[in-house]
Order: sequence, then structure tokens, then C-alpha cells
Amino acid sequence: MKLKMSLQTKYLLLIVGAILAIPFLLTILSMVVFLPFIYVSQDEYGHVYQANELETMWHEEAEQLEGKGREEITKALLKVKSQYQKAGMFWVNQVGVTQEVIDPFGTIPKRWSASDSISFMKKSFGGDPFTVVAFIGKDRNQGFMVFQMPKKYMEPPLVRLRDQYSYIYILTFVVLLSCFLLISWLFFKGIRKRLVRLQEAMSIPIHSSIPNPIKLSKEDEIGRLEESFNDMVSALQDSRKKEQKELKLRQQLIANLSHDLRTPLTVLRGNLYSLKKEIQSEKSIELVETMDDKISYIADLIENLLSYTLLSSGKYPYEPQQINIVRLVRNHIATWYSVLEDEGFEIDIDLPEQALYWVIDEKWLKRILDNVLQNVLRHARDGKFVRIAIREEILIIEDKGPGMDGATNAPKGTGIGLTIISMMTKEMNIKWMLETSESGIKMTFKQG
Repeated sequence: MKLKMSLQTKYLLLIVGAILAIPFLLTILSMVVFLPFIYVSQDEYGHVYQANELETMWHEEAEQLEGKGREEITKALLKVKSQYQKAGMFWVNQVGVTQEVIDPFGTIPKRWSASDSISFMKKSFGGDPFTVVAFIGKDRNQGFMVFQMPKKYMEPPLVRLRDQYSYIYILTFVVLLSCFLLISWLFFKGIRKRLVRLQEAMSIPIHSSIPNPIKLSKEDEIGRLEESFNDMVSALQDSRKKEQKELKLRQQLIANLSHDLRTPLTVLRGNLYSLKKEIQSEKSIELVETMDDKISYIADLIENLLSYTLLSSGKYPYEPQQINIVRLVRNHIATWYSVLEDEGFEIDIDLPEQALYWVIDEKWLKRILDNVLQNVLRHARDGKFVRIAIREEILIIEDKGPGMDGATNAPKGTGIGLTIISMMTKEMNIKWMLETSESGIKMTFKQG
């Protein structure tokens, strides 16, 4: 079974590992480097000198030189030097003149005064090198001799090496710290990389409204976040499929109903037309005309509903080409002229002589004109006025009805006609605007 660890646990383990690694690696370093070095250099690091032993040895040597001459004293110092090769020594006679100096530590005066002796003793006390001063002989009249040993040779080998090669410990600590920082940087870099990958996955592609699922990486907090993200994407995809399926069924239902209703409505309108010729009563004629108007309204509504369904599903035929809209508007308004005149409308047509070309679908623009004029005919009868004009490449249609918010005898529309106009103008890159007030409605159309 794979061990599941959180990011917090992983980083805590990283910190604990770094803390434990420092003493462990320093111990290994001491064993691997220092101990073999001591073994190889036993002559230098193998023996540890003791202060009391050195003092006893030097005082015994000084007492044995009772009454000895210069050559004998020098010979005795050289003998001690052969045993303590790291040491330095010298002796001064009874008149304060330095006689023999062997590997001294510092400057030794040739003639000693009282102040020189006091200064030397002050510097030597507790300092480095370790210094022993002994009077020659027992009567203290033959002078004195001095023995000096660097203190590093009086310390354990590891202490000596620690002081001498302390930079190795510092370098080791710096290397360990650098490794810890590098691993931490890689750790957080990996986290950042996964978070950026998740952020990019959350970005919705241009061709889709749902982000793509992401491949799961590790079983930690980010992994669980990725898993939740994938669950969300899956739920959205299922919801979108269900929505598209329902939309398709709804569009199919509307299309079927619209198609099925158009045939009986056509039959009804034909029968009413025939019936109108048979009856003589004005009241009956008025009722038949009202019924005919309602049937026309229902037919227009069904036609708009079918068009909206086809536009929404992208199945409405669209064939754009360069069209002279001046001629198109003039010819199409002519088909409405008698209908508007029969209803008592004053028709003001103001079209230029020169051609104006738009890249549009001719059938779509005619459908827009039909929807606008149907609304004028139905809702602006009280104004009895309609104006169709083209000025500065702008198509203008306006009436003198009560406006969209005013009261009319016609039933309130569903707004689907204006929705169709919006959808068609958007597809044909036509900007349109509707202005409404109590004195009428003005609609403008311009391509580009």
C-alpha cells in the first residue's frame, strides 16, 4: 500500500532530516578524515604534553646544571630539544646576557634588564606558548633558563585538529545548509509547478466553455485538489451534455410543433377568407376580420418561434453576399405598401438614388424588415405613420405609436421578434439601436 503523506509532513521530515544530518555527518567527517590523519601523523599528534610534567622536567634539568659551564648547559638544552622537538628554549647567565637560543617564539633580548624580565613574565603568564622559567642550580646565582611549548601540543589531537582545521567544519555546515536550501527550493518549486499546471488547467479554452481535466500527480493536498477539480469538470461535462440534450429535444419539439401548426393555420385563414365573401352582416365581417388578425398573429408568432429555434441551433441558412440595400428596401417595402395603406398608415419613404452596399444575407434582412413592420402594424396603429429612410449609410424605421411602454389594443408581445433581430444583426455585423418614447419608436441599422 502506498504511503500517503501530506505536504506538511514531507516538509517536516525534510527539516528533521536536515537537523539530524548535521551531527551525523560531522561525526562521520571526524571518523573518516581526522582519525586517519592522526594515525598517519602520530609523531605530531600522537603525544599530548602535560603542563606539570613539563614543569617538573625543566626544573630537574635546571638543578642538575649546578656549577656547570656554558658548553655543558648548552649541551643539556640540545639534549632536551631532541626529546621535545616542538619546543623552544634559551638560557641567560648571571649577568643577564642571553647565551644560547634554540627555536625561540618571539624576539629574545641579548641583555636582560629588570623591566625586560618583568615584561617577559607578564606576557608568558597564561599565554601561548606555555612557558616554564627555572633558575640554574640551587643557589639561583647562575642565571635562568626558559622552556616554551606551543599549547596546541598540550591539547588532545581532536581539539588540535578542530582548531587547526575548523574551516572544514564551517565548510561542511555551509555545504549542508546549501543542500537544505537547494532541496527546499526544489520542494517548493515542485509545488509551484503543480499549482501553475492546475491554474492553467482551470483556464477555459477558447473553443470550449468547460476546462479540461488534469492528470493526477501525487496523493497529497494538491493531488486531492486536482481530484476535486476533475470531479467538478466531470460534473460540468455531464451537466452540459444533459443541457444540450434537453435543448436539442426542446428545439426539435418547437420545430415540430411550429411545422405542425402552420398547416392548420393556413387552412383556417383560407376558410375565413372564403367565409368573409359569403356573409353580409357587418358584425360578422368584423368578427371574421378579428379572427383573421388573431390567426395572423399566431402565424407570425409560430414563424418567429421556428426562426429563433433554427438560429439558436445554427441551422438557419446564412448566405452573405454584397447587396444593394437601397434597392432591396425599396422593393420589399412595396410588398407592404398595400397592407399599410389598408390600415390607414401614412407612409414616408426617403431613400437615396445612389446605391449602398452591405455584405448581408438578403433573406435575413427581409426577415428583419418584416419583424419591424409587423410590430409597427400591430402596436403603432394609433399613430398611423411609418417612415423608412436611409441617411448617411444608416437605415431608419420609425413610427408615431405609443412606444414600447405605452398602452395599445394589441396583445403584449413576447419579445422574440426583437431577439431574432438581435441575433441576425449580430451575425451580419450590423449595429442596431432602438429608441422608444411616448411619441413613438425609432430603430436604426448600420453595418460595420
